[in-house]
Amino acid sequence: MLQSSGLYPRTKNHSRVLNTFMCHSPSVRLYMGRTDVRKNSQEENPPYFSKQIRENLESRMWATTAFPSTAEYNADLSMKKTVTDPSNTSIILFPGQGTVRVGCIREYMKFPRVKELFTIANEILGYNLMKICLNGPQKVLDRTEFNQPATTVCSLAALEKLLDERPRAIESCVAVAGYSVGELTALMFSGAMTYEDGLKLVAIRATAMQNASEISSQGMLSCYCTAASSTSKICKEAESWARDMGAPNPLCRYYK
Repeated sequence: MLQSSGLYPRTKNHSRVLNTFMCHSPSVRLYMGRTDVRKNSQEENPPYFSKQIRENLESRMWATTAFPSTAEYNADLSMKKTVTDPSNTSIILFPGQGTVRVGCIREYMKFPRVKELFTIANEILGYNLMKICLNGPQKVLDRTEFNQPATTVCSLAALEKLLDERPRAIESCVAVAGYSVGELTALMFSGAMTYEDGLKLVAIRATAMQNASEISSQGMLSCYCTAASSTSKICKEAESWARDMGAPNPLCRYYK
């Protein structure tokens, strides 16, 4: 299964979200500035609803658009093409499922807001995610229903270390991207959705995928392909091979 990442451009509100992220006031919750900011904002529809940006995303073969064809947009909003010096900017990438190991969050626990992230996650998920991440066992953490929420929270927790060691990387962030469940993490950090709403969506996604994986034996393979690759043909050959091996109803699909 091949799945591409989504690239989400920085918006006017994104800088405010980053400012919220940088804020150490106890009255400001991490990653939640967007909702409060927009209550008092007089701005028009945010730039990520613009037709120009949506078409720009769709024109990039390596990026998926976050906007459905029916999404409203501000037709009068123009997108100025500018040249950006990559040495002065950064793009933050968020990983997908399978990157979390038991105990990997210990280095982040010294940051107070990491504990807050896990406290909120525990309330939303209905179980102690921090305990699973710290103590495992790995077999439990590897289950999709736990691994996807863990990947999301651990990715956001890692930003605290990045902020401490390389604050410029966050201050100069112009876009975020993610692979698979990492796309949802990217949307949370960009301010497109709150941490609570995003984590609820991650939990639903993880539970659905866990249930689907238990219906029949299955697996997923990530691969790099050239433009000339006949991926659909390879999938058909794989189905034929599985059928010859005795699989009753083999199904092989690719996503990009």
